[in-house]
Amino acid sequence: MKAARALVAVVVLLALGYGVLQWKVGSVSDEALINEAMDEAARASQEGRPGGVLEHLSKSLVFNNEAVGFNRRSIADFVREQKPKVTLGERMVEIAPDGKTATMRTPVTLTVKILTFERPLTIDNVVIEFKKEDAMQYLVVPTRKWRIAKVTAPDFDPQSWASEAMGF
Repeated sequence: MKAARALVAVVVLLALGYGVLQWKVGSVSDEALINEAMDEAARASQEGRPGGVLEHLSKSLVFNNEAVGFNRRSIADFVREQKPKVTLGERMVEIAPDGKTATMRTPVTLTVKILTFERPLTIDNVVIEFKKEDAMQYLVVPTRKWRIAKVTAPDFDPQSWASEAMGF
């Protein structure tokens, strides 16, 4: 009988803890969560922590209409080796009426090391699309998380930028 009471008490405490957690997470606006995710990813990038970047990227990530989400290893290697500094300008976030997707428009300054020099590049008119995806919080609590699903930078061509940065 005591074991049953203890089990019921544990279940009630877990349910209360889960409820408090959901209330706390649910009280923050989607726009604040998106901005926080972008800040965390930018900080992790500059520190060379790929895990902190990858957790905010969708596995179906698309960059300028090219699927890149499947290539998480290359993204991780780039972040670890280059430690790129990502700075976002003024952000305009729009949440879709269904609450499942969002769009951010912002200029982005990307600074990477080329040999021993840091090379900044400002890209105007960047559109970052987010979607809510299933995730785990504290390794066991299922939740939904805003992740970057698509990045469109019409004024950016990686090949020409790399050639210009190397002086070719």
